Amino acid sequence: MERFLKRKERVEIDIENLPANPGLRPSIWSYDVNDRDRVRRAYLLKGPHQPKNHQFPQTTIRNIARRFNSKWFEDFPDWMEYSIQKDAVFCLYCYLFKPQEQVNTSKGGGDIFVGEGFKNWKRK
Repeated sequence: MERFLKRKERVEIDIENLPANPGLRPSIWSYDVNDRDRVRRAYLLKGPHQPKNHQFPQTTIRNIARRFNSKWFEDFPDWMEYSIQKDAVFCLYCYLFKPQEQVNTSKGGGDIFVGEGFKNWKRK
């Protein structure tokens, strides 16, 4: 049977050094099926990535300068994450628990809060 099925070498995951920045994380589905729950648990224990003291850059939308407001971390403390590199908001729970069949589709809100990040600062 092994001649038909190639064994995939498992890559050991360093749970202590998972990427904190949501804009730089690999998809949860890219982890080995035997590691996903360990990765999920590690992210849940760490909590959302919220760089509260960061100087958030301004973006001009319809001639109005707008930026991410760190007060939104207080309004949504459990799930909201921010990526400095992407200047975008992500959803920790969406990243961890979005069904695989909804990844890269418009179902379940698409990839706005998982892959691309949300960056429309017009309103909360």
